[in-house]
Amino acid sequence: MGNLGREYENQSKSQSVDAQSQLVLGKAWHTLPATEVAERLQSDATRGITPAEATRRLAEYGSNTLTQAQQRSLFKILVAQFQSLIMALLAAA
Repeated sequence: MGNLGREYENQSKSQSVDAQSQLVLGKAWHTLPATEVAERLQSDATRGITPAEATRRLAEYGSNTLTQAQQRSLFKILVAQFQSLIMALLAAA
């Protein structure tokens, strides 16, 4: 599977996770009023959560960090461009 296939597969996986979280709420997060989001997250819209609750959630859900994406070299990006059917047709023309 090429890089584009892996990227599509990873994107599809992340979208399915997003879809699952929307199913739990019944709606997309961004469409809900802030007060309703705070209520569903068992938080206070003006004060947030207590330090004890933050510690409990950190232990339960883990740190709120993003994984570092693997950097692609310029060579790999260039090669990926020529794996495209459209680019092959343009090069042949």
